[in-house]
Amino acid sequence: MGALLWAALVGFGLAAILEQSAEVFRWIKIAGGIYLLYLGVSSFLKARKAAKAGLAAAHDGAQPLVYSKRAGFGAGMISTLLNPKVGLFYLAVVPQFIPRGVNTLAMAMVLGLTLAVIGFLYLTVIAFVANRAMKWLRKPKVNSMIERISSAILGVLGVGVMVSGAAS
Repeated sequence: MGALLWAALVGFGLAAILEQSAEVFRWIKIAGGIYLLYLGVSSFLKARKAAKAGLAAAHDGAQPLVYSKRAGFGAGMISTLLNPKVGLFYLAVVPQFIPRGVNTLAMAMVLGLTLAVIGFLYLTVIAFVANRAMKWLRKPKVNSMIERISSAILGVLGVGVMVSGAAS
C-alpha cells in the first residue's frame, strides 16, 4: 500500500517538486530519519516486551505460530502481483526477447513460464535454507541479540539521516 501511495505522489508531481526545492527534500529527509528512529526504538521496546512474554509463554508450553504452505503461497503470489518492479521488468526486458513475426502472446507466455520455473526452483532452495535458519533464529538468545542489533542500527540510521538533513 505504501508503494502505491508513493507512486501516486510521484504521479501528482512530487518528484518534480523535490527536484526544484532542496528545502522540501531536506524536510522529507528529516522526517524519514525521525521515522527510522521511531522504528528502531519501537522495535527495541517490542522485542523487550516479547522477550518477557516469551519467557512466560515458554513456561506455559506455548508453541510458535505455524503457517500453512497454502498461506505462504498466497502471500508470495500477492506480493508478486503487487510488486511494481516485477511489472516493470516484464515491460522493459521481456519484449526484447520476442522475435518479430512470431505470436507475441505465445512467446511472452513461454518466456514468462521460463522465468516462473527458474524463480520457483530458486525460491524452493531459499525456502529450505530459510527453514534451517529459522530453527536457529528461534533460539531465544539469538533472537534477542538480533532484535537489539537491528533496533540499534535503525536508531543510528535515523539519527544519521536527521543530522544530514539538518546540515543540508
